[in-house]
Amino acid sequence: MKSWPRLSLLILCLAFCASAHPQLMRQQAQEASLRPAKVDILPVDQLNQTTRPVHVEVVLRSSIGQPVAVQEATTVEVTATQPSGHVVRQFVTFAPGESSKTAELSLTESGVTKLRARQENDALLESTNYVNVAPPPVQKRKRRSRKAAQSSRPHSGLRPRFEFARPRLLYAALYQEPNQPTAFTATAGPQLMLKVSGENDATGVRADGIAFARVQIFYMADTPPATNIKVWVSPSNGDISANPIIISKNQLMGEAHWTSKFPIAAAKLTIVTSNPKVPFAGSTEATVTFGAPILGIGFLNPPSKISIVDSATVTAVFFDADGNPVRTGTRRDYRFVSNSPILRLQPDHASVDPGASDFSTVATPTFVGESQIEVVSPGYISKPQKVRVTGLVVLLLCVVGGVLGGLLAYINSQGKLWARIVTGVIVGAVASWAYVFVGLPNIQSMILHTQISVLFVSVLAAFAGVKTLSVITKALNFGF
Repeated sequence: MKSWPRLSLLILCLAFCASAHPQLMRQQAQEASLRPAKVDILPVDQLNQTTRPVHVEVVLRSSIGQPVAVQEATTVEVTATQPSGHVVRQFVTFAPGESSKTAELSLTESGVTKLRARQENDALLESTNYVNVAPPPVQKRKRRSRKAAQSSRPHSGLRPRFEFARPRLLYAALYQEPNQPTAFTATAGPQLMLKVSGENDATGVRADGIAFARVQIFYMADTPPATNIKVWVSPSNGDISANPIIISKNQLMGEAHWTSKFPIAAAKLTIVTSNPKVPFAGSTEATVTFGAPILGIGFLNPPSKISIVDSATVTAVFFDADGNPVRTGTRRDYRFVSNSPILRLQPDHASVDPGASDFSTVATPTFVGESQIEVVSPGYISKPQKVRVTGLVVLLLCVVGGVLGGLLAYINSQGKLWARIVTGVIVGAVASWAYVFVGLPNIQSMILHTQISVLFVSVLAAFAGVKTLSVITKALNFGF
């Protein structure tokens, strides 16, 4: 019957620990939802030409897609891949408090250009988009009448005039139109083109019902359509925000958002038909991967304080919007980072396999003080956690061990009590210092990384040191 109170206390402790972890993860999820989660890029105008700069807006968004300002300076790399493969690159820097910036891109090739925005350190999810750039309008050449041409042509009245018709083929060669982009040609007439982009280039869109793949239908012609064009699509999984996708008259593109609430390795979208009928250039199908609904990455059990002789296993997880651990669907790299050598993390980098829900490292102190640790993975970064390394208890254990070692030496061989205790404290402190700062950082055994081990080392070193010193002094006829 006496064991029941202890058992109840143990159950309460376990229940408290079990509830503390979800609460911590929910707090981290709430904080992560207020920070920038991804970089988005949007063309400012639909009607763009090669003769003028293309304006794009770079936006920092939260996990639910809302613009959110950064707390510190952030640099974003913007790239535009033109139809020939030529890449135009530009860097945009956000000052603290900014959530969007506008950039100008000089795109000299007509056709559909792929846009991409990524944070330079991959601390945020990247995004892609497409923009259609039209060639400059063709200036129509005015024809003069044959009579006017004849009257303006110089001739001699002494010779008869002979009229030769200019070959039409030669005329076409002299006044041919500028080259058209490879996606469509003037002889082919208007065409449609399907493009899918968005978060992580639509190869890892979060399946949370909010993050989306951007489905775009481009009208490929020199001029926008005179009437609305409706395009019906059929997704194998997920939801389409607009079906049919409408290209409004006098516009060059129609767009819909493709979302899913469940991870899908390969969701497929197919073009069904269009009204009016316009042929498609390129594929009429697209595949998107909807991955795990990861909101962020964080520590499951970060210690706030650790002794200089201890080592702690720190576990990190990917979590969703509710703070629940999420199993990653793909292999992901991660790094554990410490901002000072006070705390050593091993391993400091590795990869987590698909299906795993957590990964860990061992934190080993090398000196007393304060350090910040965090875990990062491409597209995600955790909130830094402060860890304070203490050494006062270890110092007291060294003194206690030295006193006990000197006392044992006195009991074993008598002599002067105060001399043996003082000697024991000095020898025990030196031995403990070497053990803590030289030996332990290079030892992985968890058994030795305890405060009780320091006490044993101090006692044994003090006892052995005093005994050795007593033998030497006795041989030299010194009182000790």
